[in-house]
Amino acid sequence: MHRGGVYDELRVQLAETTLTSLVQSIEFYKTQNGHYPDSLATLQASFPENSMVFVFDPTYIEMGTDQRYYHYELQGESNYYLLGVSADGQPYTGDDLLPKIEIQPNSGIGLLIHQGSINGL
Repeated sequence: MHRGGVYDELRVQLAETTLTSLVQSIEFYKTQNGHYPDSLATLQASFPENSMVFVFDPTYIEMGTDQRYYHYELQGESNYYLLGVSADGQPYTGDDLLPKIEIQPNSGIGLLIHQGSINGL
């Protein structure tokens, strides 16, 4: 599949938007269940039928393969990483895509931003 151009830019914008809404869904899950989901598959299973929340990375396009979940990694009981790994497929590298969210100190939001990411806060 051809890479580059306007479609890749649109997929990046979509990924950043869906990552941001996914943070809200993860935090709501914690409010409802008392803990963060152990995986995005678990989170997805909790959604109502026909939910418009997406857990798959739109920047990953490979013909004949399954969709790829965003990278979600729990850090203890109160924090997690959430990011899109982009074309290289590796988390915590310079091309990672992150939620567009500013986290205030003591906000109670468990999202961690990896400092090596290109658009980290």
